[in-house]
Amino acid sequence: MGKSWTYQQRDRLDAIAKEVGNEKGALIVQTQIGVVSREDTLRFLAKTAHAWAVAKFGLDAFDPFLADVILNKADDIERYVGDAPRYLYEGMPEIGDLMEGEGHMFRIVGGREHIGALSDCVFTLIQLYPMVNSPVHLVVVGKVKPGFDMDARMFERYGERTQ
Repeated sequence: MGKSWTYQQRDRLDAIAKEVGNEKGALIVQTQIGVVSREDTLRFLAKTAHAWAVAKFGLDAFDPFLADVILNKADDIERYVGDAPRYLYEGMPEIGDLMEGEGHMFRIVGGREHIGALSDCVFTLIQLYPMVNSPVHLVVVGKVKPGFDMDARMFERYGERTQ
């Protein structure tokens, strides 16, 4: 935790540099990948996922898991935030859109899990800079409150059901 890491997909990065060079008339375009604090990135993802879930479902919909992580009172970020395995989002049309698309710097989707250990948990999938095929992150935001009708809330707000 707290160690720095970088992510890059060289061929995509080279294509972006070439496009910038053509647009600006430059013969050489240099790219530099900065060093990123892993802990800060995971905490950012936790904050973003929590805010999105509150906006999407309402503050009264779930008991949050991330409050102490967000307030820097807990260091168990990796318990709730990590890279999503492909099988979680491949083949799911509403999440599959995370994988493709031009010009989007950030994508987020989520919902309520119905199966297994995460049953009745609110989760998000977040992808930063999808144009370079960056990883998709899974954030487990909280647990749906007992007796709360998530389907009714989603239908009321968006005319859709959670599953």
